[in-house]
Amino acid sequence: MSSTQSLLTRVLRLSAFDGDSRAALLALHDAWRAGRESPPAALPALAHLRLATSGGEPLPAGLLARWQAAFGVPILDGIGSTEVLHFYVANGRDDVRPGSTGRAVPGYDVRVADPAGAALPAGATGELWVRGGSVLARYWRRPAQTRRALRDGWLATGDRFRQDAEGYFWYEGRADDLMKIGGSWVNPMEVEAALLSHAAVAECAVVARADGNGLARSLACVVPRAGYAPAPELAAALQAHVATRLAAFKVPQEVAFHTALPRTATGKLRRFLLRRGPATPG
Repeated sequence: MSSTQSLLTRVLRLSAFDGDSRAALLALHDAWRAGRESPPAALPALAHLRLATSGGEPLPAGLLARWQAAFGVPILDGIGSTEVLHFYVANGRDDVRPGSTGRAVPGYDVRVADPAGAALPAGATGELWVRGGSVLARYWRRPAQTRRALRDGWLATGDRFRQDAEGYFWYEGRADDLMKIGGSWVNPMEVEAALLSHAAVAECAVVARADGNGLARSLACVVPRAGYAPAPELAAALQAHVATRLAAFKVPQEVAFHTALPRTATGKLRRFLLRRGPATPG
């Protein structure tokens, strides 16, 4: 087996475990460089690759920066769906905006809409609507779902986005992912991005979970990078790190450490399991 084949086999095994091949490949690369694991041969170069693509989950700017520093190959993040068959918003090879999902793919009209479907101005957050030649005609034997999703040729995706003045779209999560903590709305994606900027964090997810009084508390579920041990001191350091970047009410009230986050077979995060699972505080 060639070193490249061995690498791919190892990454597939890792991604089956943690659900994210981007993070899995970086973790393996870091382990080889640090001497914690032995590579099958010389570290394989990726110079033969022109680019890589990413979908299914947003690509945090910090993960993109780590990837490019390690491999020198850009990752083009984008969003698509079964209803549209492929990406309708994506970064381009010479047009990568770290942290964003990119701009509309040629052939598609994409807008950020209010509940009535009217286009919102730049900077406003709303639901992403798309129309184009590959959008589904209807859901099979699901008329109610068809009526909810299709509006005068537009598909209401259920994803929350904002679009900046330059046309780049920025993912703000699903509507049902927003958390109301202490009377204020918190976007978990924003908190997760702050956590991922800390050197100790390999992966994370932020959810709301009820306490003993039935009140919602914010919980950061963190997978530490190799070399960082789960401990109350690390939990406090992560909370302090977020506090330097976000408003106080957005700082996770609890931190729990995990060896892996629950994901589907396609790598999407299963937040509902973290919301209802047992607490494992740091």
